[in-house]
Amino acid sequence: MLPIVTPVVVLAMTWAVPASAGPLSDAEWAELRAGEVVVHADTSGPETISTGYVLVNKAPDPLWGDVLDLKARIPENGTLRGITEYRRDSPYEWYVTVAMEVFGVGVSFTNHWTCRGDTCTYTLDPSQPNDLTRCDGFFKLEPVEGQSLLTYHSVSRHRVVVPGWVRRWLAIDAVQNLLAKMKGRAER
Repeated sequence: MLPIVTPVVVLAMTWAVPASAGPLSDAEWAELRAGEVVVHADTSGPETISTGYVLVNKAPDPLWGDVLDLKARIPENGTLRGITEYRRDSPYEWYVTVAMEVFGVGVSFTNHWTCRGDTCTYTLDPSQPNDLTRCDGFFKLEPVEGQSLLTYHSVSRHRVVVPGWVRRWLAIDAVQNLLAKMKGRAER
């Protein structure tokens, strides 16, 4: 059972890692076993798509608290300015507003989170003001080799044109940082 934690909500559907993310290669599994984060990203189209993987030395059930503790991410991530829960429908469904500043540009968006089984999904809440036209994805935890494989998938689209180098940073560096910090916090 998932713990009640700080704001996060996930859609009631179960998502699978898209085929475009591809299976993990033997070399990528070796990186994961060495404690590294593996990221597959695509910024060639109008959407920024990223799937990150990390092995965490913790069982899935207790790990959910670390994954869903959004407030803990603020001091770990210099781009986050605030995360505010504005509605909670149940312990497994809630809504948050995220305020960020990325390379001097402020971005605010709202997500509806839903958790079911081994997956927590989020999607843009169109009833609220958003600087993004799409922001959805998921976190998935699977037991692997006595640890947990944490998979994070994200698809976003900005209202305004964002330079390619910023989108690549968001798709790769920001995801690596997110998962590495989450792993570190969970394994302390």
